[in-house]
Amino acid sequence: MSIHQTLRLTCGLLSAGMLLLPMGLIPLSIGMQPAYFERVEKRAPTAFPTLSPSTARDRQAVRAAYYAVRDRFPYKGSLVEAVRILDIYAFGKRRFNTADLGEENWTYYRESYWSPEVSHADIQSTLATLEQFLGRLQARPQTDTAQVRLVIAPDKHTIYPEYLSEQGQIDRARTAEARQAVHDWFKANSDDPRIIDMWSMIHRSKGQSEYLYVPNDTHHSPMGAAVMAQAIVDSIDSKAWYRESIAAGAVTPYTDVAFNMGLFQHQLHVQESFTLYSGVAVRSPQTTVHSAGKTFDSEATAIQQLCADQGLPESCLQNNLTQYHQPASRHPLIAAKTLIVHDSFMNVFTKDILRPLFNDVSFIHHNVFTAEDLEASLSQYDYIVVQSSERLAFGTPKSSDNTINRLFRPLETQTEASNARKVH
Repeated sequence: MSIHQTLRLTCGLLSAGMLLLPMGLIPLSIGMQPAYFERVEKRAPTAFPTLSPSTARDRQAVRAAYYAVRDRFPYKGSLVEAVRILDIYAFGKRRFNTADLGEENWTYYRESYWSPEVSHADIQSTLATLEQFLGRLQARPQTDTAQVRLVIAPDKHTIYPEYLSEQGQIDRARTAEARQAVHDWFKANSDDPRIIDMWSMIHRSKGQSEYLYVPNDTHHSPMGAAVMAQAIVDSIDSKAWYRESIAAGAVTPYTDVAFNMGLFQHQLHVQESFTLYSGVAVRSPQTTVHSAGKTFDSEATAIQQLCADQGLPESCLQNNLTQYHQPASRHPLIAAKTLIVHDSFMNVFTKDILRPLFNDVSFIHHNVFTAEDLEASLSQYDYIVVQSSERLAFGTPKSSDNTINRLFRPLETQTEASNARKVH
């Protein structure tokens, strides 16, 4: 047995002893650490089932009771985090189930590397779907068709590959040809107002005083979010972008990749306070919010009643079509009725920068939006912005799984594919 294996076994035994020792000394509810479940496991602790003599033989009830007790081991989150810290600092581990630890302690979400099965042919097929959709739009009556804007947020390691680990560099290289084909297509079509070439825009902004992505997170920093927000606004009405200074204040960003690694308190990278560029803060509009068939006097009220009161994270609002309406003010607003179909890149900072610039804007996550919804929306809105991260738009080997094919493929083609799957 090597010295590393011996050390790891010893640490494992010590961790097990630490886990078991408090069981008879501390009530089970102490040290449950809800933040651990919310941030790392992204769930609530298992609820205790109702047990009685009659349910004692119910295997499901007994199983649920076991998981409820296990979730309430004292200081479970801290123990998990302690083991992860040992993995990193004592044993030099750099690769985990969902994440990589790169240079200077930058973290990367492994799924953002794209699946290695994605081929150049897959990319060409997906781009063909997109081109066919744009062609169908051109053929529709212009008076009854929304203008579409396509925004693809580059993956973090596309913009900051210099911090990738050695294995991360290898993984990135496997899809280099397919990825380059996507970048080239967007650059070649950047004169089309429907196509927003975010790769070029983000690269031009790199090297400013702040990172455009958060070192411990997969999303844009507030500055990166502002770059994407301005690109969207400029594609609709450049005069509507902020003429006054956007309110700025320090913010410590959400660190999702570190959480996925099991670190919900310890920060690998020396976390910087980024400058929050928030139009909501400077304009403080009196916004009416419509969501889930209800009307609210503010987004905070909508989140409280639709999400928090039901024990859900505030991001649950994105699963409803949520409309924001604000009256005209001294600031120029985009009057066009706009729908933004998005993923988490929009929800982290960008939405708050965009929202005050529109008189009537709605948001919904593309996971709960279908091709049928898009088709219906084309005659209901003036503008439809479809935003997706690079990996979700192109990086999955099954073309039916990626955002472009799910939303833009003709409805009859999707029905045929669905029927074919049922037959097989």
